[in-house]
Amino acid sequence: KLACELSPNFNTLNSSGSNWTEIMNLQFEKMNELGIKKKDFEKCLKSISIHPRTIQLIKLLADTKNKHLQIIVSDANTFFIETVLKFHRIDNCFSEIFSNRANFDASGKMKILPFHATAQLCGRCPPNLCKGKILESIKNNGSNSSHSVIYIGDGSGDFCPITGLNYSDRVFARTSKCKEYGLEKMVRENASVLLKAKFIKWDSYERLQWEVLN
Repeated sequence: KLACELSPNFNTLNSSGSNWTEIMNLQFEKMNELGIKKKDFEKCLKSISIHPRTIQLIKLLADTKNKHLQIIVSDANTFFIETVLKFHRIDNCFSEIFSNRANFDASGKMKILPFHATAQLCGRCPPNLCKGKILESIKNNGSNSSHSVIYIGDGSGDFCPITGLNYSDRVFARTSKCKEYGLEKMVRENASVLLKAKFIKWDSYERLQWEVLN
């Protein structure tokens, strides 16, 4: 963990409903003032573990024999995602990453830019990145139009994109006896919204791997 003393400030900003990218840039500015640089971020990110079954599943799906195109759509940022993927040597398993762009200035301060330069107001996603619009553009790509989708997610921001999926698609939503994840909650609270895709809950990485591959 980095700059734990900034957590109260982050929680206050986050609960206020402020723009996500603006919140993160304010945090990065304060972290820079504390002397935290790119190498510190990298060290922290490389300490993040990924379950072995997840890595195995990613590699299996990336195998040319399986013919799966793997894409990441995330409201995090490109630097965080690329650093973790490269450390675990699975970066070449993904064809594209759709996320907020990240860079470092001359002083070493990290800054992220919203994926959508113009606010996307779908009513469900934050204005900086609408996963629904991104998934729609991916599906409308000529080479992808006939493919079925396997969507794996757990956050509230994953509800928008799954509403646009079809009957041939599958959604894998993380669940737990200990907590209700954002996606699960959104589906429960929006029961009137028709979800065409098959909705499958998973509570272990072993279960996820089995469900995806079968």
